[in-house]
Amino acid sequence: PYNIKLYRERAELNLKNKKYNEAIQYYTRIIEFNSSNPAENYASRAYAYYLAGENQLAIKDYNEAIAYQPQCSAWYSYRSLAYKNCGSESAYKEAIIDLNTAYELMYAKEPKIYNIESKNFRFGPPDLHFERGMLYSLINKPYCAVEELKLVPEKHKYIDIAKQEIEKCSVAFQAVKQIKQQKEIFEWSIYNCGVARFERHWKEKWVRTFLVAIEMILTIIRNRNEARKDKLERGVNLFFKVLCDKHNNLWYYKNDISKNE
Repeated sequence: PYNIKLYRERAELNLKNKKYNEAIQYYTRIIEFNSSNPAENYASRAYAYYLAGENQLAIKDYNEAIAYQPQCSAWYSYRSLAYKNCGSESAYKEAIIDLNTAYELMYAKEPKIYNIESKNFRFGPPDLHFERGMLYSLINKPYCAVEELKLVPEKHKYIDIAKQEIEKCSVAFQAVKQIKQQKEIFEWSIYNCGVARFERHWKEKWVRTFLVAIEMILTIIRNRNEARKDKLERGVNLFFKVLCDKHNNLWYYKNDISKNE
């Protein structure tokens, strides 16, 4: 009484016409009445959930597909897309873990045993490098992002986006590099030159800006990520405590700068 082939055709047609809810209903029927190839059945419904913006439900179905076929790299690759759409840093990191697993399966010593490929789901190494590069950019690792995106071939459909991201990340990487260099100069002035040498630099704008930047970072953390606030505050307080050991009035200087800038 249940025509699985008809259900599948209707599901694929609805998916093509962007009628995702209807497609999900047909895939649900296929899962209920067809016990053959359950991994691909769950993965098909997961993809429909992903396109409908139901990322948590998509992840749940990809979990089922992976439980049935843990050797298939496609399930990890597509689950990473659902994690990416969740929009949080922890989800981005989960997506990278999935892509790393997919990469290991793609390049396994015996791919016929360890990487069961899907006929309907294709996610090759170029797609993997592109997605991993974009994720590294989202978690503020510009150097890693550039290294991954450079591996995207010229014929890839997203090569233009990859090139734009490489340019953006290169600028960000240089900015981070400059900040680290300034931090090294700052620490060198404090710890190696002694108080007298440091006092000659104290009124320079870059020293004042460094302290104000720390205050700005604290404000951002308070507004956006309560979980990290205490950790950062302890680190900053310790930083100024070390400075206060070098100069008794430094804490008051810091407070005055924060108020006047």
